[in-house]
Amino acid sequence: MGSDQSLPDRIRKIIGDSSARSFAQKAGVNDGTLRSILSGSKPTMDNLVALARAGGVSIDWLATGEEQAVQAGPVHVEQAGEVGEGFVMVPRYDVEASAGHGSFNGAENIVDYMAFREEWVRRTLRVDPSKLVLITAVGDSMEPMIRAGDLLLIDTGVERIIDDAVYILVKRGDLVVKRVQQFFNGAVAVKSDNDEYEDETLTPEDAKEIKVAGRVRWVGRLI
Repeated sequence: MGSDQSLPDRIRKIIGDSSARSFAQKAGVNDGTLRSILSGSKPTMDNLVALARAGGVSIDWLATGEEQAVQAGPVHVEQAGEVGEGFVMVPRYDVEASAGHGSFNGAENIVDYMAFREEWVRRTLRVDPSKLVLITAVGDSMEPMIRAGDLLLIDTGVERIIDDAVYILVKRGDLVVKRVQQFFNGAVAVKSDNDEYEDETLTPEDAKEIKVAGRVRWVGRLI
């Protein structure tokens, strides 16, 4: 059953007694962006995921108000095929983003699998399940949104910059996770969420050399 509440109403509900500014910091979302969403602006998927995670609610509930929202809730298994219908198996690779060499194309690099609800993958993420992989984040350049040790669910079907979002880029043979913004003239801004790291703006010519390995669609961590 749906809710009569609007998205801003649901966000205010999970903010509770906290200030919008402190909740934005907790979610890793710009304070001005959160205030804009609360005023009725449509959030990006990345911001919606961050707000839902910070509020401890499902993305579906936050986006639609549905009471029976589908949870991401991955299930760890050692081999593909160990769970029943309704789940998709996503391989976790022995690859780190932000340090170390690696790729997603070698079966020998698969550590294990995690099962995600297929309905959540198709309805909420709207991606091809066969294109999903899991890798581990290292470093602190994307804190507070992404921390060292976090699991990153990557849509490898994304091979070019199509939105202002968080991507896995290949840089001199290394995988790095960065927020990327593309301008109308073809230039690209490569950003870190951590203010201690400087942003980098690439010319249209240099931007053509960027190789996109995928887009980050979900972040998971132990608390």
